[in-house]
Amino acid sequence: ENLDFGSAVETTTVTLTSDEDLGIELANDSAVRGDDIQYTVTGGTDGQEHVVAIESSDFRDGITASEEESVFRNVDDTEEVGFNSSSDVAYAIVEMDGTTAVGGIETQYLDDSSIDVEVYENGIPVENVSSEDSEDDATLDVEEGDVTIDSPESTYIVGEEVDITGSAAGTDNVAVYARDNGDWEVVTENI
Repeated sequence: ENLDFGSAVETTTVTLTSDEDLGIELANDSAVRGDDIQYTVTGGTDGQEHVVAIESSDFRDGITASEEESVFRNVDDTEEVGFNSSSDVAYAIVEMDGTTAVGGIETQYLDDSSIDVEVYENGIPVENVSSEDSEDDATLDVEEGDVTIDSPESTYIVGEEVDITGSAAGTDNVAVYARDNGDWEVVTENI
């Protein structure tokens, strides 16, 4: 009533969400096998946990039990990763930080095909994801890496100097090796 020393101003930002808004987004829609791909669960409620899963039918043939548990990376907002034999999925449990949760996928253990990454509503245990409908999914196209050497065209002879040319699609580093009596030796790295 007797305030005469200036106006009072307060600003508050409110974000409204519901479980109907829950979604998953991938940083990239495609990857060369071996790339790490970031995903973001969106539209959740702060502190809630959600299961993100990939079915074992999307795994690369012949991976070990330890590799099955490493399909998801334990990074950022990820609380737990592993493989659940009851639901036959690799999974990550992520905790929402605000309205998002960030995690990662290790693509070296995935088949070179279209992979469905699914997110489930809060409260669904990993054991039950095979019998529940996911809230949202995203498709990741995993491709096999390719290295082509154009030159030299055939066998290298000791003492001969050659220029190596070619391309390596989807790779960051290439190393050249030479075999000497069955032993492999690094010629050069990071080219």
